[in-house]
Amino acid sequence: MPGPPRRPLLARATTPRRVCRPACRRAERYGAMLAALLADHAGAAHSYYFDVPFDVTVERHFTKPNHADWTVDDMRGWYVEDDVLPGGVDRLIGADSTEHDTVERVLAETGLLLADRPAHPSLAD
Repeated sequence: MPGPPRRPLLARATTPRRVCRPACRRAERYGAMLAALLADHAGAAHSYYFDVPFDVTVERHFTKPNHADWTVDDMRGWYVEDDVLPGGVDRLIGADSTEHDTVERVLAETGLLLADRPAHPSLAD
């Protein structure tokens, strides 16, 4: 089964590389480990949580090309309201944040907006 539909975002800045990756986790199972990872990281570390009600999650699900991969009933079984990491380490992103605003916020707060980017083969002349 695919992971839960509400994916928190764990953004981690490292030296000399920065990494930003979506993280599927349940705080009950992975919370202590992820909080320790964030606390022990030598560089800047950021964790974001999409604080989105179930009905909005379902609406957004049907805008995705892979929406047929799982049902609303599947999603209901995964959904855990307020599934944030312990210690208040998550930065909440509300349902009112647009995709553009969310991306800009994460890029700005993590320093990725101004980070050097390696050349990508798809952008070659």
